[in-house]
Amino acid sequence: MSRLCLDRLRARGRREEIALQDEEVPDARLMPGEELLRREELSRALLVVLSQLTPPQRVAFVLHDVFAVPSDDIGRVLGVSAAAAK
Repeated sequence: MSRLCLDRLRARGRREEIALQDEEVPDARLMPGEELLRREELSRALLVVLSQLTPPQRVAFVLHDVFAVPSDDIGRVLGVSAAAAK
C-alpha cells in the first residue's frame, strides 16, 4: 500500500501537478465517516487533557467549560477562591 502511495506522489511530480491550498478548495461537506472520525479524535483529545488534570481541576474544567458555571460558584464548590477556580 505504501508503495502505491509513493508511486502516485512521484507521478504527480512528473505531471507537474501542484497541491491545492486550503483557500483554493471549495467548501465541501464532510462525508458521514469523516465527521464521525473527527468527533472521535476530539473525544480522545479531550480525554487526554482531562487525564492530565487533578480531580479538582477536572471538576473546575467541566463545570466552567461544559456547564458555564461561574468561577465564584466553582470556587465555593471546591472550597477555593474564585481566582484559584479560574
